[in-house]
Parts: sequence; C-alpha cells; structure tokens
Amino acid sequence: MYDANASYEENYEAGPRGRFDVSGVLPRVRFLEEPRYSFLGVPLHVPFGMPAGPLLNARYVSAALNAGVCLPVYKTVRTRAWRSHPYPNVLAIESLAPSTAGVVGGVGSSVGPLFAKKELDTVRGRPLAEGDYANPQRLSISNSFGVPSLEPAQWASDFATLLGNVPKGTHVVLSFQGTRSDAPEVAGCGPSGSFDVFLEDNARAAVLALHAARGAGQGLLEVNLSCPNEKGAPVYRDVGQAREVLKAIRTGLDAVCAEKGWPRVRLVAKIGVLDDASCLAFLRETRGVVDAVSAINTVSARIEGEDGGLVLGARVPSGGVCGRAIFEQGLRVVEKLSAARRALRLEPSEMGLVGVGGVMSAREFMAYRHAGADVVQAATGAMWNLGLAQEVARACGVPFERDDAKKANEKETSK
Repeated sequence: MYDANASYEENYEAGPRGRFDVSGVLPRVRFLEEPRYSFLGVPLHVPFGMPAGPLLNARYVSAALNAGVCLPVYKTVRTRAWRSHPYPNVLAIESLAPSTAGVVGGVGSSVGPLFAKKELDTVRGRPLAEGDYANPQRLSISNSFGVPSLEPAQWASDFATLLGNVPKGTHVVLSFQGTRSDAPEVAGCGPSGSFDVFLEDNARAAVLALHAARGAGQGLLEVNLSCPNEKGAPVYRDVGQAREVLKAIRTGLDAVCAEKGWPRVRLVAKIGVLDDASCLAFLRETRGVVDAVSAINTVSARIEGEDGGLVLGARVPSGGVCGRAIFEQGLRVVEKLSAARRALRLEPSEMGLVGVGGVMSAREFMAYRHAGADVVQAATGAMWNLGLAQEVARACGVPFERDDAKKANEKETSK
C-alpha cells in the first residue's frame, strides 16, 4: 500500500494505494466470532498488529483494520512539526556477505551473516522494482524517514477521524516520542537540547497523545525509545536514562488521568536490540512504569549503492534495516525478554511483550509467539501484503470472511 519510489509526503497525501499490495487491492475481512485473545486488557480477534512505521495516518490505519490487523500503531507523533528525510527513504536491501549476496532472506538463504557479529554492517540498497511488490515475502528494506510528524493539532485531528471506526476486537495504539532539538536536522533528531528539556518534551508528547487517544475512544500508547536516525545512541540503550524518560512520561500521564478521572493508561516502550543482561535490567528497572515492551524496531547498517556511494536521500551513511534480514535478531531479543520476564516473575498482564522484526508469513508469527510474544507485529511483511493478516488468522484458527474489495478499490487501483 506504500509506493517506495515516491516521497513520504506523496504517500501521505495519496495513500494507501491498493495497486501496491501484492493482491492489487486493499482487502477487507470480517471476523465471525467474539474476540478470543487480549493484550493489556484490550480484546483482540488475533494477536497480530502493524508497528508505527507503515501507518502514516488514519487512512492507512483504517486500511490495516479492514484487512484484519487487530493492533495497528499510528505513526509516531511529536510535540512539533518535523519533516521527513528526503527521498529516497525505502530501498530494497541486499547483503554484501558472500553467503547471502543479492538474496537477503531469499529462499534457501541465511540472514544470520548480516548482523550476527555486530549490529552495524554494510549492505547494498537499490530502488524497489515491480517484482519486489509482487514478492514482498522476500524483502528487506531500508527505513530512513527520521520520524516525521505534523503539528499536534493536525495529527490529533486526523487521529480523531478513527472515532467510531475501530471494530470490536481491534484497537489502535498511538505512538509518540520526545524531541531532543529545537528544529529538524537532515541527519535526524540530534542532541542539541538539555536532558531536562528532553524529559519535559517526552511528558508533553505523552499527554498530547493521551488526549488524542481518549478522544478517539482508544487507550494504549507507545513511546518510541529506539529512533535509529538520532545523533547519538537511542534512549533505550542507556537503561538509567530510559527509566528517567519513562518515569517523566508516567508522571505526566498519571496526573492527567487523576484529574480527569480516567483509568491508568497502559504504556508500551519500543526498544531495539539488547543483550541478555540489558534485557533483564530494562525490565527490572521499568516494571511498574511501563506495561509492555515492543522489540525490535530496526537494525542499523551502512547502506551503499553498487558503486559504494551513499544512496539514502538524507546522504547519511547508515539507516534502519527492516524485513526478513532482521528476523533472527528480533526473535533472539524477544526470547531474552521472555526469559527476563520469567526471571523477574512478571505476568504478561504486568509486562506484556510485543515481537516485531522480519515477520513475513505466519511461520515467523508463530515463532515469535513460541518465543513468548503476547502480540506479534509485521511492518515490511504487511506493507505490501495486507493479506498477511488473513494468513495469521488461519494459523490461529480464527474464522473470518473476506469481502470483495475489488469494486471498492477499482477506481483507486486504476490511478
């Protein structure tokens, strides 16, 4: 539903577009039973969602809901307008490792050599071709947007259009993050402001998100601590710093809920790759402050063209890698978090786990579930294959009917 060979702004205005889905349409499904799953008290037909990246606005969220995605996350918002990195943002990624060159995540290949030894590696990026849209199950892509955002009044107004349009058994999460600097920078959200100012901005973003979510009849929030486009290390890598940020957010949210008489809001923290000890430390230091952890966001890599030059629109050497190439990394982190949850004797109701990264089919979905994820989300895997939600529902044994979306999409797909 996203045209990788167009700018973020063009996709925001024109999308989602059914002709970029593998089926050529934006599918519509209807679940036939009462919800049998739940996450943080929210009933879900299927414990399957999409993370914030592909869902640019309420139209994208609605397309995901219609397709059977039960826990979509509205793209991360800020307390101020923030421009996207220049085009191109999304490139098809191929490994430079001899064992996987040209076929990252392809049939019979191993994705391990990309990131098995260190997080930062070098990969090759190229524009997506028509064949990539037709076979998204094999894709790995770059993700270099810089977390763009509209002004708060604009994104809140857009989110409000979801009121009354979120079916039973589904729920929309609103993602937000604090901003370190006063103005957008080409290389990302650089650390030009003080940490105290950053704490305040996180708390303010959380409160703005809370009001928007409540106004649209939704209640789950997610804070992005893992922006890979920041100058300096993402917040989640420093557990002490992450706890301070999360405590500032929780204090702000609890104050508003107490004033309004609202129930305590459930908060998800989105993180990236951590080792065993850091996974344990993160859960230990944030329990009681957050209600769930979502892992992973992306994996950083140096992205080059065939000539070895920089190919991302922001002209930066590294960007986030998503899709099949990061499945093993994501699965390992969820396994570590699940083990840490058991070690701390935390119940899923106290600390939920969301598994993200490289989910291209029901097979990866089930692997994450077996690893301990309460909910599994797919970005790249569902971005051009909204039918993935149906595949997951079948794997879960959840009955549904598919409505014929061809007529509804006929005009749009002819564009």
